[in-house]
Amino acid sequence: MADQTFAVTVEVPHSGRAAWHWVAGQFADELAAQVIPPVLAADLVSEIRRGRDGLRLRIAVTVRAADAGQAVTLAWDALQAASEVGGFDLAGATVEAGPAPLMLSYHRARLGSRARRRPPRLTTASPGRG
Repeated sequence: MADQTFAVTVEVPHSGRAAWHWVAGQFADELAAQVIPPVLAADLVSEIRRGRDGLRLRIAVTVRAADAGQAVTLAWDALQAASEVGGFDLAGATVEAGPAPLMLSYHRARLGSRARRRPPRLTTASPGRG
C-alpha cells in the first residue's frame, strides 16, 4: 500500500506555567528539528491552561506513513525527541490520527511547516477590469 499523509494531534500535560515559560523556546526549536521526512510538519498549535499550574500542550504533526499506526509511531518519536527539555508527562498524553485534509497534505508536502504560517493569497478580479 502506498504511503498517505496523516494528521496526528498529540495533547500532552506539562508540569506547569512557570516551568513551561523557561523551556518553550527550546521545545519549539527541538520540535522543528524533527521535521525530516517522513515527518512533514510539527507545530505547537495551542496551550490549554487549567487552573493555576495546569497546562496541556496540543501538538500537530503531519507525516507520510503506510497506515495510522505507523503515523502515530512517527509522531510519538518526534514528540519524545523534542520533549527532552523536561516537564512533560508522556504517560498522560492522548493521540488522535487520521488522513490529512487534501489542502494540508498538498501544501505541507510542498512547503513544510511554513505553509501554516503563510496561507496562500487569494485574488479576485474586479468587475470591469478585463
